[in-house]
Amino acid sequence: MKLRELISLVRERLGDEYGERYSNIRIVKAINRAYRELVRQSYALEAWVSLNVAPGKRAFILPPWISTVRSAYWEDVNQKRTALFPVSRYRVESLFPTWFDLGQGTPRFYMVGASNEFWLFPVPNASGCFCARAVILPYDTTLDPTAPIPELKNDDDEPKLPEFAQMALADGAAAELLLNFKDLSLVELANFYEQRFHRSIKELTEYIDTLDDRSLELFTIVEPIYRPAEEDLNIVIRP
Repeated sequence: MKLRELISLVRERLGDEYGERYSNIRIVKAINRAYRELVRQSYALEAWVSLNVAPGKRAFILPPWISTVRSAYWEDVNQKRTALFPVSRYRVESLFPTWFDLGQGTPRFYMVGASNEFWLFPVPNASGCFCARAVILPYDTTLDPTAPIPELKNDDDEPKLPEFAQMALADGAAAELLLNFKDLSLVELANFYEQRFHRSIKELTEYIDTLDDRSLELFTIVEPIYRPAEEDLNIVIRP
């Protein structure tokens, strides 16, 4: 389903009285917010992401288009891989009361902090690569050209989702835009579309969970886009 069709569906859901009060730009922004939320909750789109890490670098910020790290490993300059295990802040402080001064070595654990801040334990004592299988959100590539999945922008753009899940974007956008009017008479209609949106998230999640080879099937949906990494970010996307 192309973006122009999604815009028409949103206007249809808003009705004649309210549909013309929004510009296409406002509607597209709402559609993209629904797109990101659908992907974030269903884990629908994934990719392997690699980030080069300098010696002694304790923490770094993951790109905003990474939602959830599913699994990860550390790869040194000799391509030797070491599995990385996720830990919570509570778990880190329980296991290592002096976690901030663990010294340097081959990383074995990682912790995700606020605002996509990422911590490695111990601190790398040599250059290496943090490699993660991550849930990827659609993102504005004018803000970050390394983002592998662009958000919807042009009339002919299509969501990188199965066809049965695409209509949910119109439901999610309509629910948001109806509530923006702050009209109590619209609350019931907004809730109707909100419930349909969340039902679609559940259906998409269940569909993904039934796939025999999740990553392979997802990439037939995603059609991964290869982009050159920014030198200052050192990010590599691969299937």
